[in-house]
Amino acid sequence: MGSGIELKCPKCSFHKEYYLGSGMLLPETYAEVVSKIKDCEYGSEWRDYFKTHAGAAVDVDKEVYHCPLCNAIVEDFNLDLYNTINGAPIIDNYFDPGIDHRGYKFVKHYAHLCPICDGPMEKTNKDSQKSLPCPRCGTTLICSPSFIWD
Repeated sequence: MGSGIELKCPKCSFHKEYYLGSGMLLPETYAEVVSKIKDCEYGSEWRDYFKTHAGAAVDVDKEVYHCPLCNAIVEDFNLDLYNTINGAPIIDNYFDPGIDHRGYKFVKHYAHLCPICDGPMEKTNKDSQKSLPCPRCGTTLICSPSFIWD
């Protein structure tokens, strides 16, 4: 099950909902993301890791990312890289770090780049989401947990 947040600016018209997590479409989403990794859409490092490690896995939960350079806020797949502890292929053809973390080891964080200025994006959390600046005017946004989705 996924959750969502709503970010609203008290000064300007900025207002957006962000879908977090993966919901019940996790197996389909996982297959789509892995296909994109193998097609090099997330870079050659991730593609090559999946080619050379049978136990490769990726976190496809959606997260909110903030660019400290231009204040852009985007929703994107986490894309952190994992591998099974014993190197064996994943069992269910998808990986859920909230459930499967015991049989996996973390390998590397994915470097998200801002779609506006190409700067490095930072993953937000519940605390940092409460103090995000508006991407339009810079005013601190109001963050509300707004919904559960599936």
